[in-house]
Amino acid sequence: MTAITLKVTGMHCEGCENRIQKLLPRIDSVSDVTADRNKESVKLSYNGNEDTLKAVKEKISDLGYEVVV
Repeated sequence: MTAITLKVTGMHCEGCENRIQKLLPRIDSVSDVTADRNKESVKLSYNGNEDTLKAVKEKISDLGYEVVV
């Protein structure tokens, strides 16, 4: 497993954090998701596959947040 921290903007409340923490683990090979609106970050572990990371970024965008590269 590969651990990564993504900079994510647009989270404004605990509900935003909870939504990300609930939905990202539904992607195959994604686990240990922690969202922090104050630090504008999402930490997670995944299988290291580029397609999985792409799916994570797309899901975050679909939820209305922005992954800052």
